Amino acid sequence: MKTLIIIPTYNEKQNIKKLLKEINQLKLKNLDILIIDDNSPDKTAEIVAKLQQKYQNLFLIKRSGKLGLGSAYITGFNWAIKRDYDYIFEMDADFSHAPKDIPRLLNAAQSGADLAIGSRRVKGGKIIGWNWQRHLSSFGANKLAKILLGLKTRDATAGFRCFRAQALKKLDLNKIKSNGYAFQEEMVYLFEKNNFKIKEVPVTFKDRAQGKSKLGKKQILEFFQVIFMLKFFKYKKIIKFCVVGISGAIIDFTALICLVELFSVPILIANGFAFSLAVINNFIWNKTWTFRNTEKKYLKQFSQFVIIALIGLSLNILLMHLFVSIGLHYTLAKIIIVFIVGAWNFLTNKYWTFKLNNNKSVQF
Repeated sequence: MKTLIIIPTYNEKQNIKKLLKEINQLKLKNLDILIIDDNSPDKTAEIVAKLQQKYQNLFLIKRSGKLGLGSAYITGFNWAIKRDYDYIFEMDADFSHAPKDIPRLLNAAQSGADLAIGSRRVKGGKIIGWNWQRHLSSFGANKLAKILLGLKTRDATAGFRCFRAQALKKLDLNKIKSNGYAFQEEMVYLFEKNNFKIKEVPVTFKDRAQGKSKLGKKQILEFFQVIFMLKFFKYKKIIKFCVVGISGAIIDFTALICLVELFSVPILIANGFAFSLAVINNFIWNKTWTFRNTEKKYLKQFSQFVIIALIGLSLNILLMHLFVSIGLHYTLAKIIIVFIVGAWNFLTNKYWTFKLNNNKSVQF
């Protein structure tokens, strides 16, 4: 069984040599280390390149600039999966993650966990070296993720992890939305939503003694953006569909008035033409924007879209007649009908007109 430890670096010359020494002193079988350096000004990559002569299990990817933590790990995951590693670690270079805990996380993964997290927030876990502001922000971030995303994991922001490669293969890693420290919450979110097994292993987290922290205002802002995006992303298509529907209604109404008032077109003919313009508008925007469907089946899909629209129109008329006949005020009836016909239009277009083959995994 092959294991890879991925360590992103940016200005870690004070730590990297000692860290690699301590990891290799563990003498774990089939263990490799991949350093992903974002062109560190302090020449971290050059230090690693020289150490490759000493450590045959050491690999280096040097990137063009500071491209972000999330993209570094995605690069590492893809590199590892391509080379058939069985277990893949995330680990910081600043000794906040103790090398001596690597075997414990690996054992948890080998015992059945799809993701083993070095947790500071389960019994036995602790944090050393943080001020009260850092404690408060970390506690708040975990609580917010738990409340908004419904996460069960207690330490969703932890960055010391061991993944089972088979679980990672079931995700479309290129669709991960976050790039900074919010990447950790997004990965936990995806693993929980896919019902993968997560095991939290208690560890002691020590704040870095050497070098400068990479956590800044930009990363904190991205965290909140990603949390809210993950929370509401499942409603994204519905919101887009409604926006398109509103634009179609505006076109329908405007075209009808213009044709009747400005060009004296008979109302029934004008209504039919205006309705056709709205349908064409809605089809184009729903295909290219709402559902992002790239299939070149324009005639077939447009025919399906029109059929659904006509059925929706018939439902509208029939339901109005039914609700009014049983005593509902026409305005209340119209509100109910909008939701019923809207749901019909959205679901049938999603699962019939613009249906694409989806991955079996849950991806957001």
